[in-house]
Amino acid sequence: MTYLGIQIFRFYFKCTRCSAEIAFKTDPQNSDYVVESGASRNFEPWREEDEAVEKEKKKRAAEEMGDAMKSLENRAVDSKRDMDILAALEEMRSMKVPDTSTARRDDDGAECGP
Repeated sequence: MTYLGIQIFRFYFKCTRCSAEIAFKTDPQNSDYVVESGASRNFEPWREEDEAVEKEKKKRAAEEMGDAMKSLENRAVDSKRDMDILAALEEMRSMKVPDTSTARRDDDGAECGP
């Protein structure tokens, strides 16, 4: 079997603890694999998040398709979100910079440790 010229591989192996057979095959269409038998996939929170993001992108594209005003509103919201993120990053960066005015000095006027 192939998908767009990429060969699909099927793997069979046995569990080292119980000797049960496990089978899965590659899924080049989704850059993933599919468990066929003998196992179940672990919960992967990033997969759920990626699917939600993809669904939101499709919904947004459908909204903007014929509505120029909605497209403009979405760009304004994106711009505001980007500005808020940049402001938060700048605030964190300024918090990280050490304040030299509060440095301790010894009797000779030289700075002492932190």
